[in-house]
Amino acid sequence: MAKLKVRLPNGSEEAYTFSEEEIYIGKDDLSQQIENDLAIDDETVSRRHARIFREKGHYYIEDLGSRNHTYVNDERIKRIRLADQDQIRVGFTILTFAADIPQDQPTGETAAKADSVDPSNTVDLHYLIINKISQKFNQTNDIDTICEWVIKLSCQSTGADGGAILLFDQDPMPYCQIYYGASDSYRRPLVAQVLGSGEAAIYNPGTDPADTLLAEEMHSAICVPLRSKDSLMGVLYIEDKSAKKFGNSDLRLLTDIARQTAGGLERLILNERVHKEKNSRENLENFLKSLQQSEVTNRALLNAIPDLMMQLNQDGTVLACKMPKNTIPLFGDDLPGKRLHDLLPGEINQRTLGYISKALYSGTVQVFEFDLQVHGKKRFYENRIMACGSEAVLSIIRDVTDRVEAEAAKEQLIRELRDALTKIKTLRGLIPICSSCKKIRDDKGYWNQLELYLQEHSEAEFSHGICDDCMKAWYPDYAKKSDR
Repeated sequence: MAKLKVRLPNGSEEAYTFSEEEIYIGKDDLSQQIENDLAIDDETVSRRHARIFREKGHYYIEDLGSRNHTYVNDERIKRIRLADQDQIRVGFTILTFAADIPQDQPTGETAAKADSVDPSNTVDLHYLIINKISQKFNQTNDIDTICEWVIKLSCQSTGADGGAILLFDQDPMPYCQIYYGASDSYRRPLVAQVLGSGEAAIYNPGTDPADTLLAEEMHSAICVPLRSKDSLMGVLYIEDKSAKKFGNSDLRLLTDIARQTAGGLERLILNERVHKEKNSRENLENFLKSLQQSEVTNRALLNAIPDLMMQLNQDGTVLACKMPKNTIPLFGDDLPGKRLHDLLPGEINQRTLGYISKALYSGTVQVFEFDLQVHGKKRFYENRIMACGSEAVLSIIRDVTDRVEAEAAKEQLIRELRDALTKIKTLRGLIPICSSCKKIRDDKGYWNQLELYLQEHSEAEFSHGICDDCMKAWYPDYAKKSDR
């Protein structure tokens, strides 16, 4: 029995064996009660697309007024006799006819009838495919999605096993590789040839003597350029492992697909670049705004700092400065261009230059203090020096006279308090005293008069006199006279 090998748009294959003298091919529509003997789930197939029937020992195919027409060996037909291994294209579905007995090839009147019915040279099929590509570009802006869909469409339309879209820029390696089918590689020499010449090419194994030993491992392949208005952006590549070799009709179809795809990709790439440039411009504008805001903030912070700020190079030349506010100025306003040895005494100038070198070498902040006579008064300053780039430093000089004077006053007060404390003497503990003469024994074991001991161990001072009892006891005569 005759058979049909059906290659579906998703790449799968099915076999259909003729069991009737007539079969209908199309897409079932149960809502309209339309069922086909060979039902194909393909949106490009009409509900009643075509029929194959047997007549006088031969098989014929007839288009039933389908929307996308019926093609045999890439020729649009209305009715034609089938031969063994004819390829039938119904929408995007490919059917291969295998006769149960070898069929005579249609010749003479039959062949002429087939050609004279509608010799379109696949124009309608190409138009259908190109139209679907245009619709796809209107549905999505994602380049990877478009490329994957186009290479899938190309493989389904030509019956290829797989393929790829390769996009190039200045680099010899593609920056974008989208594959479909079983293979994830491509014939580099063929792609290089097309990129170099800008012309489409077909490769069939065995046609080149150099490929003889590797012919069994080689693939039939077609490679066509994806050309924009100004340059070659990449290639559309398909290949097939079977014995079937691609023909000129496949090359023409793929060329039309590549031309339409290149135009769409060029627009997408241009839109993507415009979008990126727009984002970059917006990011730059936002950065400039933030920079301006940062500059305003930094200026406000600088103005709020009451210190003298100078940018100095390695030899101590003033590059820029900000004068202090609300303090007695250390220098005049015309500082830029002057050198430190013109502004500071020799010893302070040398110290400052040394700290500048340390700050540039170590990258750490250097802090030191110095004093100067300003307007007849000694004033004190703190200088903080930090690296500002590789060849300059920022010097911040703060008037710390009030702090130094406050610290000096505090130290003076502390000294006075300590002196006062040293003069305060107290008697504590157990003091040995003679019960008879009332002398006190000191730490060295000597007995001292009571008044001497107290004078040494306290702030007390004594004046000497004699009480009445002692007067009577020791000087009775004087006591009697006093009583009189």
